Amino acid sequence: WEASLAPPAADPQRSAAVADFQRRQATIVAAWRALPPERRDPRALESELQALRESSFDPPQSQTEGAQR
Repeated sequence: WEASLAPPAADPQRSAAVADFQRRQATIVAAWRALPPERRDPRALESELQALRESSFDPPQSQTEGAQR
């Protein structure tokens, strides 16, 4: 019964993906913040961050196509 109370073991592959995402996200945000304020476009930043999220965590299209039909 004690085993059922323990948190699930961390997935090392998922943890590595999250760490990589966080590093890349910090790089994007730092580059955006380094721009002069008049050149900062919040929409462009959000678009770039969304593309990063999708490339980091969304499954490739070929895997989801069959599930959608």
